[in-house]
Amino acid sequence: MLNAAGYRVWVIFRKTGTGKGIDCGMMPIFSHQEDDLDSFRTITCQLYTNGSAGQTQIAEAFGIRVQALKRGVKRFREKGSNTFYRPPETRGNSTVLTPEVRTKAQLLLDTGASVS
Repeated sequence: MLNAAGYRVWVIFRKTGTGKGIDCGMMPIFSHQEDDLDSFRTITCQLYTNGSAGQTQIAEAFGIRVQALKRGVKRFREKGSNTFYRPPETRGNSTVLTPEVRTKAQLLLDTGASVS
């Protein structure tokens, strides 16, 4: 992999017993638990934003889609480095159709009530 200055950089993605790590040459630069996707997204966005590697290089090295990295980088730049650790933003309070509400709705439909 070439960095932004055009120098060849060896980035290695390794798997350990319970986690994964990223090495640059012989030096480990990051490690995280295998199920910690937020940390992985943060480090890949930092690699690109800091100019250590290009998006295509990162995507090929880690086996991810370029479009997913682009979305992550955009989010990273707009909302900061802890954006991946926050709960996802929602548009409002969405209600879940509980069994009680479903039963009540079915009774209304059975008695001839309209959907609208």
